[in-house]
Amino acid sequence: MKTLRICAIGLLLGGIPACGFGDVTDGFAPFITITSPVEAEVANVVSFSANVIDETGVAKVTFLVDGAVLADDLEEPYTTSWDTTLLEDGVHLLQVKAEDLSGNKSSVSKGVTVKNTKN
Repeated sequence: MKTLRICAIGLLLGGIPACGFGDVTDGFAPFITITSPVEAEVANVVSFSANVIDETGVAKVTFLVDGAVLADDLEEPYTTSWDTTLLEDGVHLLQVKAEDLSGNKSSVSKGVTVKNTKN
């Protein structure tokens, strides 16, 4: 549980902000969108990025390739570089996991094809 300062402008108070501290139960996991790579087929070194939104704040974003951790990011912009030449050509699973400041977790995945070999 996280304590937040909550402010509201009350009509009965003549539009004067009324603020107080209160415990807010955050029952919502972060919302994640993989923003890069956008291509279905990638080669060489590419950007691996995500947009993560949460009402209480994001604690950590983890980038994974085929289930292996590639990088952790603790602040925006959430991005890392991915060297596709370290993997065999073929389909690979990109995943982004996020945890908010209240401990709620979510993840999103996307398949991409690595094609570094010229035919």
